[in-house]
Amino acid sequence: MITVNTQDLSDEKNRTVEQEQKWQTRPLLLPTTQMKQGDRGSKASSLEPLLWLDYSSLPSATAYNLSLVPWDFIGALTFGCQSLRGQTREAADRRQGLYRRWLAEICKCFRLRLRNLSDYTKTEYGTDSDNPHFHLLIRFQSPRLVSRKEVAATAKQLWTESSPWRDAFGSINDEWQAKIVPFLAENGQRGIDYVTKDEVDRYGNLRVPEETLSKRLKREIRQKNTKAAREIKFAC
Repeated sequence: MITVNTQDLSDEKNRTVEQEQKWQTRPLLLPTTQMKQGDRGSKASSLEPLLWLDYSSLPSATAYNLSLVPWDFIGALTFGCQSLRGQTREAADRRQGLYRRWLAEICKCFRLRLRNLSDYTKTEYGTDSDNPHFHLLIRFQSPRLVSRKEVAATAKQLWTESSPWRDAFGSINDEWQAKIVPFLAENGQRGIDYVTKDEVDRYGNLRVPEETLSKRLKREIRQKNTKAAREIKFAC
């Protein structure tokens, strides 16, 4: 039985509240370049600087939408069973099925509701190999007072050590690795860019993204984009 350490939970709650406030009140930062002198008159419209955006430095649509969410955890998972490797549709479905069961076990340990969880996964194969691993972002959206460090430690233990829910996929001798750490808002965009980065194969061809957004995450992104669209319409 896994027990939750209640020490420093008050501090954890305060950090969570502060993080939520930072994400809700942060300004929308767009990387812009300086307007060239002489290209516009002195009566230039306030909207004209948008014409001089450096679009190459803008985040992808996925990265931007993920940046709207105050995540709890960022991490990576490897698969220690041959049947979960490869690029077939069957192997991809097995990986997602195992991943969802892992999330359910975490929620069970801390009495969290799986339906309240928002998560994003992207599969990366590596340039010189076809051994897939997950990059992931997780948000539990739970009002319960839970230590993120405790959740991260338990999540890693569940993935890397043999347990009944995983026996069908591999033995205790297989290598299962996990890195799960609390998501820090100050390093948020850099972490999101890493998780969503494009990947090429050994021949230099861009791989088709293999990514999954939970239903809760899709709904949350739609709500935030709808709210932003209304604010822009009101401002105009």
